[in-house]
Amino acid sequence: MDNLKTNFSRTKTFDKIAWVERPSFNFSKKCNVVPFGRAVFRDQHPPCGKKQISDHLPLRAEFRVNRLTQELDQIIATGAR
Repeated sequence: MDNLKTNFSRTKTFDKIAWVERPSFNFSKKCNVVPFGRAVFRDQHPPCGKKQISDHLPLRAEFRVNRLTQELDQIIATGAR
């Protein structure tokens, strides 16, 4: 995750994701940025200018949840009765 480039041009790291290690909440080592640039900047010269939008890309990380998933399943099943 330290090498993940999080600015719009993917050259610098500005942002991080933090979490507390727990036995029921494990980082899967899968993470990345959400590259929304092509969807937002289809027009290369937008009227408001590109500087109006942050150059920090949203981050995503995947976690494995085990015991919590079982507890939530039990709560949902109890509520459905």
